Amino acid sequence: MLKTRVTEVTGGAFIEGGGFAIGNLPPSRMEVGQPIGYFYGLQTDGLFQNQAAIDAHPSQAGLGASVTSPGDIRYKDVNGDGVIDINDRTNIGKPQADFYMGFNFSGTYKNWDFSAYLYSELGKEIVRNYERFLPNVNKPSYYLGRWTGEGTSNSIPRLTNDATNNKLFSDFFVEDGSFLRLQNVQIGYNINADTLRK
Repeated sequence: MLKTRVTEVTGGAFIEGGGFAIGNLPPSRMEVGQPIGYFYGLQTDGLFQNQAAIDAHPSQAGLGASVTSPGDIRYKDVNGDGVIDINDRTNIGKPQADFYMGFNFSGTYKNWDFSAYLYSELGKEIVRNYERFLPNVNKPSYYLGRWTGEGTSNSIPRLTNDATNNKLFSDFFVEDGSFLRLQNVQIGYNINADTLRK
């Protein structure tokens, strides 16, 4: 198991950086006590289903968009100050895996031989940084299950080109990056010398 922790940051308590194609908040941070380059963003808490839910929730106007509508992402008030703003950003994942594994295996049967190599990284996250909120671009297929009215979805926001806070870097754009990959496969057959001489 691999655990990474920052022990010192030159010039302050933390350094933010990286680029995220949607929104303008840096998506990663180096901070003492945290994993190296962890993802730093807002935590989602479902979607607003109606205006009453928006009215009952702390204001999200501090994030930039002046209007929040049903179907928009609801963010958590992480610091508990009653306002959702950039100070509510927190650790939402890490790019390093907990486990890096490789597995070689081989076998023979009569004149046949076989070998393969598997490689895996488990316990890491990746950022879905390819989405674009423009009127003339394709969307990923999961938007077919987007919010279209109260109760239709609590995870995929409404599809709109309005100025919303849905585009800010949050755990909505962070996915499990664990994988198992077959790196190499080799199959061989040994021809005996008598056959070759013929």
